[in-house]
Amino acid sequence: MDARIIFQDDHIVIAIKPYGVLSEAHDTQPNLPAMLREQCGCEVYPVHRLDKTTHGVMVFAKTRESAAKLSALIQKGEVEKTYLAVVEDVPEERGEMTDLLYFDRSKGKS
Repeated sequence: MDARIIFQDDHIVIAIKPYGVLSEAHDTQPNLPAMLREQCGCEVYPVHRLDKTTHGVMVFAKTRESAAKLSALIQKGEVEKTYLAVVEDVPEERGEMTDLLYFDRSKGKS
């Protein structure tokens, strides 16, 4: 299985993570870093995650330096994530629903 790469240069690669594929390296399960390493011919470093059951765009660094810079931007809040929910049928009302993610400190997860 190949990843769908939508952009890459010497420093980053941006790809679509399919549903059911891990966003971090794993020895026995399909994962996007392994797919990208094979396609790009270089190491890749995840700088954020998406759940296995989430389909979406991910940014990977191609160098340790790029990973550090991207991680710093994320920590400073200079990177904006947008989530889009796809629903069946027509919602009862039009509008925008905004909520904060709950962070569980004991598990280190949102």
